Amino acid sequence: MLNKGIFSKHKTTFLVILAVLAIKIALFIWSAYSFDFITHPWNNWINIWDHWDGGVYKTIAQSSYNFVNIKLDYWAFLSHFPPLYSLTMAVVSRLLDISIVNSGILVSLVSIIVASVLLYKLMYLEFKSDRIAWLAVIFLNLYPISYFTISIYSESLFLLMTIGGFYCLKKEYYLLSGFTAAGAILTRFVGIVFIPVYALYFLYSYKKSGFSLKTLYPFLLSLAGLITYLVINK
Repeated sequence: MLNKGIFSKHKTTFLVILAVLAIKIALFIWSAYSFDFITHPWNNWINIWDHWDGGVYKTIAQSSYNFVNIKLDYWAFLSHFPPLYSLTMAVVSRLLDISIVNSGILVSLVSIIVASVLLYKLMYLEFKSDRIAWLAVIFLNLYPISYFTISIYSESLFLLMTIGGFYCLKKEYYLLSGFTAAGAILTRFVGIVFIPVYALYFLYSYKKSGFSLKTLYPFLLSLAGLITYLVINK
């Protein structure tokens, strides 16, 4: 009865998770079926998701930004990539005793699933429409380049932090909103857009209800995220 009650209460969340998993599993199978393993025999159905900037994230995960056995220009190139995705990869790899490649794919997969759940909730809060919320989730995961969300790329974690930031702001969880915005900046530098957004939100809240320190938290924490990245970059 307890399990049935939990499922009934969170039915939509479970359905979103199952829907996203089904889409990603189908994409895994389709990719393995379509890939030319004869021409590229050194690949397998896992490492076909490990290309291009995936090597940068793996390098940071394994060696941080230390200049060890890599060319100077490549070392400088690493500084363009904030650390949170690589750090998460490293932690998951160590905790679960799996390879960095498997860890990167797992982090991306879990991140896009949680991001999809939060997107559904955010859209439902905004439009009060189950249909619109579901369409947002489906379109996010069926978008032609959504395959990046299960590759060794930071897109999934960035989406999780970004959607989470706006969801928490909508729910007035100001500390969480600030921390997730800082996480977005520490995942992809474009996350700095949170800083002017939160500044405007604070001004809006000030004009509407007067000064409240808690409405300033998101701005201050997102700014702290930027400063943290700049210190690491320096």
